[in-house]
Amino acid sequence: MKKIIRILKFLLPAIILLTACNNVKKNNVIKIGLIADLTGPMALYGNWVKNGVDIAKDSINNKTLKVDLITEDSKSEPKAAVNAINKLISTKVKYIITGNGSSAIMSMSPIANKNQNILFVALASSPTISGAGEYIFRNRVSGLYEAKSLVDFSLKKDFKNFGTIALNNESGKPYMNAFENQLEKNNSKLLLDELVDPKQTDLSSQALKFKNSNVVTIFIVLQADQAVNFINQCIEINYYPTWLGVSSLKSDKILQLPEKVKNNFYIASEDINILNPKYQPFNNIYKRKFEENAGIYSVNGYDALNLLYKLIKENNGDVEKVKNALHKINYTGAGGQMTFDKNGDARRNIQIFRIEDNSFVEVGK
Repeated sequence: MKKIIRILKFLLPAIILLTACNNVKKNNVIKIGLIADLTGPMALYGNWVKNGVDIAKDSINNKTLKVDLITEDSKSEPKAAVNAINKLISTKVKYIITGNGSSAIMSMSPIANKNQNILFVALASSPTISGAGEYIFRNRVSGLYEAKSLVDFSLKKDFKNFGTIALNNESGKPYMNAFENQLEKNNSKLLLDELVDPKQTDLSSQALKFKNSNVVTIFIVLQADQAVNFINQCIEINYYPTWLGVSSLKSDKILQLPEKVKNNFYIASEDINILNPKYQPFNNIYKRKFEENAGIYSVNGYDALNLLYKLIKENNGDVEKVKNALHKINYTGAGGQMTFDKNGDARRNIQIFRIEDNSFVEVGK
C-alpha cells in the first residue's frame, strides 16, 4: 500500500499537468472564451469584435481541431465583465479574447494574472493596459501612439488653441494625459480639458465652455454616439472648431455629421492594408455577412482567434509556452504584420484619416 502511495505522489504532478492540457484540448476541441460588450453604450464596438471572431471560428471549425467558443456579454459594465471572466475561469477556460472598454480590461486583468489566463485584448486602447500584467496581450494599438500621432500631425498643420474632452474612466483619462504630455514636449499647451461621465448625453455646457475659452482644436475621446451629441450641440451654438478623434470614432455615425464638420475632422487609427492578401478574403466574407467593410475591431477579433488557435495547437495547450511564443512571434494576419513588445502590446503603424466624399481618406502618418 505504501508503495502505491509513493507511486501516486510521483505521478500526481504529471496527472495535474495532463489534465490542464486536456481541459484546453479535449476530444480535438479547444475551449476559448469571448467576453464582449454586446449590449449597452459600447455594443457597436463589442459586436464588431464578435463578428470577426465568429468568422474566424467558422473557418477554423472546418479543420480537425475545432474551437468551442464560449461567449459572454459584459453589457458595457466592468462589473459584468468581472462576473464573465470568473464564470469562464470556473469552467476551465484558459484563453479569453475581449471586446471591452479599458475600464473592464483593468478590472479583469488582476483575475487573469492570478489564474494564469491569457487575456487577449482586441478593442481597448488605454495606455494603462500596457502595465496590466504578464498574461495580458492586445493587438489593439495603445492610445499613447494615437495621441502622439495626432499632436505631431496637428503641429505640422499649424493647428492651435487645443482642448480635450474625454471619458472620465480608464479609457479617456490616459488618452487625455498622453495628448497633453505630447503637446508639452512640443512647447504647446491645452487651454481646456473636460472629463465627462460615459453615460452623459447632454454636453451643451461643455460645448459652451470650449467656445468661450477660444479653443479651436478639440481632441475627442468619447463613444461615437456621445461624440455626435457633443458635436451637434457645438453646431447649435454656431461653434465649428477643428476636430481630432481616436480610432473608435472611425465610424459610420461620424460620417452622418454635416459636411462643414466632416471636412474638418481628423482621426488617428491603425493602418489596415486593404491589399493585404489575408484581408481581402476575410473582408469578402465579412461584407457578404454584415453588408459593410471590416474595420479594425473586426479585423482584430478575427486575427486574435486565428493567432491563439495557431499557438495553442503548436504548444499543445500549454499556457506558459503560448505566452512565451506571443512575445517572440512575427505574425501576419488580416490586419497586417504584428509583433508584441515586452508589455504584450502590438506594434503597428498609425495613420491619420480625414473625411472626404463621405469616406475616411488617409492624409498622413
